Amino acid sequence: MIAALKSGEKTVPQLLSAPSPDPVVAKIKVTQLLNAVPGLGPVSVEALMDNAGIATNRRVAGLGERQRTALLAELS
Repeated sequence: MIAALKSGEKTVPQLLSAPSPDPVVAKIKVTQLLNAVPGLGPVSVEALMDNAGIATNRRVAGLGERQRTALLAELS
């Protein structure tokens, strides 16, 4: 999934908006997922996560609905 994200085949909203996330994606840390997005560096990822209220050790499966919505809003 990270390769699909890096190549542009998939986007973060597509991965996070799926009704049942892919088990591989669910186990990935949010920082790793965001670092795979072209154009986002470590500083940008940290700022996005701070603005969305997400801890740096949070995995995708552990995101609450508000965190998921805030992250998607930050990426828009």
